[in-house]
Amino acid sequence: MTKPSFNLKHAAMITLFLATLPDTAQAERVVVRSGEHDDFSRLTLALPRALPWALDSDGTKARLSLSNINADFDLSGAFRRLSAGRITDLAPGTGESTLAISMSCACEIEVSRYGADLLVVDIRGTPGSVPAPDSQPEPKAETRANAGTVIPPDPVAPAAIASRHLFPFEPARTSAEMPLTFGPMIATASAEHRSSTRDSEPETGSTLETGSDTDPLTRMKRLSEAEQRLAEQLSRAVSQGLVNPKDPRLPDIPERTAETAHQRHPPAADHSAPATPPATPGLNLRAQTSADRDFSVLLAALPQTGNGETCLTDADLDITAWAGDAPFGEQVGRLRGALVGEFDRPNPEAARKLVKLYIHYGFGAEALQVLRVSALTGDGTMVLKSMAEIMEFGHATGPGPLSNQVDCDSHAALWAVLSHADLPEEARPNGAAILRAINTLPPQIRGLVGPMASERLLAAHFEDLAAQVLAIVARGQDTPDPRFNMADARVQLAEGDIDAAGAALDGVVASNTDQAPRALITLIDTRLDAGLPVDIQTAALAGAYAQEYRSDPLGAELKRAHVLALAEAGDYDTAFRELALFTAAHEPGESRNVRSHVMAALAGDAGDVSFLKHALDPSVADRLDLSIASANGVARRLIDLGFAAEASAFLLADAEGAEGRKRQLLRARAALLLEEPRRAEAALFGLTGPDADLLRAEARAMIGDHDSARQLFADLGRQDDMVAEAWLGAHWDTLRDADDPLWQEAARMATTPAPEAAADTPGVLAKNRTLIEESVAARATMSDLLTRLSLDAAPPAEE
Repeated sequence: MTKPSFNLKHAAMITLFLATLPDTAQAERVVVRSGEHDDFSRLTLALPRALPWALDSDGTKARLSLSNINADFDLSGAFRRLSAGRITDLAPGTGESTLAISMSCACEIEVSRYGADLLVVDIRGTPGSVPAPDSQPEPKAETRANAGTVIPPDPVAPAAIASRHLFPFEPARTSAEMPLTFGPMIATASAEHRSSTRDSEPETGSTLETGSDTDPLTRMKRLSEAEQRLAEQLSRAVSQGLVNPKDPRLPDIPERTAETAHQRHPPAADHSAPATPPATPGLNLRAQTSADRDFSVLLAALPQTGNGETCLTDADLDITAWAGDAPFGEQVGRLRGALVGEFDRPNPEAARKLVKLYIHYGFGAEALQVLRVSALTGDGTMVLKSMAEIMEFGHATGPGPLSNQVDCDSHAALWAVLSHADLPEEARPNGAAILRAINTLPPQIRGLVGPMASERLLAAHFEDLAAQVLAIVARGQDTPDPRFNMADARVQLAEGDIDAAGAALDGVVASNTDQAPRALITLIDTRLDAGLPVDIQTAALAGAYAQEYRSDPLGAELKRAHVLALAEAGDYDTAFRELALFTAAHEPGESRNVRSHVMAALAGDAGDVSFLKHALDPSVADRLDLSIASANGVARRLIDLGFAAEASAFLLADAEGAEGRKRQLLRARAALLLEEPRRAEAALFGLTGPDADLLRAEARAMIGDHDSARQLFADLGRQDDMVAEAWLGAHWDTLRDADDPLWQEAARMATTPAPEAAADTPGVLAKNRTLIEESVAARATMSDLLTRLSLDAAPPAEE
């Protein structure tokens, strides 16, 4: 009988056969990469687009499922950077678009997105923290039902142990069937062998003949021969670099001691399970073709982003080389003529060169049109599309191949920054690479994208790098254009140089270019934030631009700037009229911000008549719906003018922080003005400080608690108020110690009994004359006291 054999030729034939089977669905490639960090291992999945995902974790196993995709997981480079041992295996799961993750610990898994097309899986935990499984029980003797004989367990030699760790066959059994579990060819051979052995199997009760097909020794011999042939084939594959054998850690063999010397065999080592279970039980081989091996080496040598994506090289983005020395029109004409070749067939190469030429000269719209008409595909097409969108719109219209390359050490870092309308918070641009890329750009492109890159970096708080980019752009320009001046003004603002920024913005506004409206908005906002005046001419210019751009998204910003500039310029009637139109056309939150600014300007600078006219005008929509600071300012002005009840309407909402404290003090002032001291004290609840104690003292005095008021005024160092409360509270000791002789005299008068006439005083007339003199002195003192206390003195009685 022909013995079954298995070699790599069979495996190749099977692989070729499976590869020719029809695919039921169009699979999309999802590249899985990895990286190690101090306390976690990271996997990244490069998705073709933003996709929903779900994670199901159970101990050392996890399943990451993707929706709306038939995913083909590319795991060729998944283990290249894994070294900590947390992740033991990655394989497609049983479900559709499912990635099965095996771990050596009950690790914590965190899944997040980086951009729209990169899924990040962080696995935290101590590698190998899961205990090894319990040792398997000793093999039991198997009973041969047909033969009626019992075959004891066969002692396992160390060489056999090593062989079984390397080649995952099941151990030889004593039954008539000998299943093999290594590959489909051997499984087929096992089935054929079972069929042949059933035909020759002896009847029940007969004895086994040595050397027959059913003899266990014969089966073990065949197994040994199969292992030998497989070992030869694998050795050849190893020598060719096609497979890499793993290094199985064999269990230690116990030493022979005096206690075990009398035993025929030493105690068997526990080889039922290794200390650390392998990633796939029993599979100690990792297959890799020579092409995979060479490609992996090449891929590992390429620079990568922090998330494991391969960086685009300088050559991929060498925009300088995308045009020749001939005039622009000549180059365009030649390439446009070559777009369609013989038999009206499209010429993709000519289309690609034309797109690159347009990008070289900054014509984004034309480049996008060629991409649409030619339907270009292949490597680099999406990169060209993103670059053309940057030229046309200032940023890419969606996630693309440039999105995650901000930290690359190549020109890709610059174009990645430009591809974002706003840089992600976690982005860390490679400044040196960006500056190198700016230096190599053609002058016309440097002047176009340099200011854009500077503004993008400045918005992400990379002020120094933004200034360096502008410095490079300035070196290549004899006369800076408005786009450069606009970016330079923003850098000056970030550095706090308001005057220099204002001068630059004035120049951009005067240029009357497409940058002028944005510069005007920035100029008005800058002056408002700095507390500087805005003239009426600037406000009128903002109104003109707002009318011109009324159908553009920029129109809303111009209208906002127009209303604020009018209020700052003091034209309150026009400002409130334009505010009503703005409120009707915009969201409540945006309207509230503008209304708050206008009311704050009104409370701070308007005359009393103009202020009261607009602050108390019930026709102003949502006039009470203001920011806390603005409402506090309006209420303070009303209280100062004596309109306490009207001011209270602006103080209804509670607030926190510094403005909340101001609001409590204003509520107390309004209550005192309305002669409601108890409400004033309630408003001051929880507040401390001199300003709160002063209002609290006034409330106590209004209630009639002059002693408490006197003490509070004394603590605040307000001597006049303290003495006045001492007088009202009849605290004569305080008045007696006062520095003012008037108060001392008042205390003396109040505490000194009326003098009696002396014994030697002659007659009643003299006594009455003395009383009249003292009465006149007392009336003079009382008149002075009433004047001091701002009270109307009663007219003196006629004598």
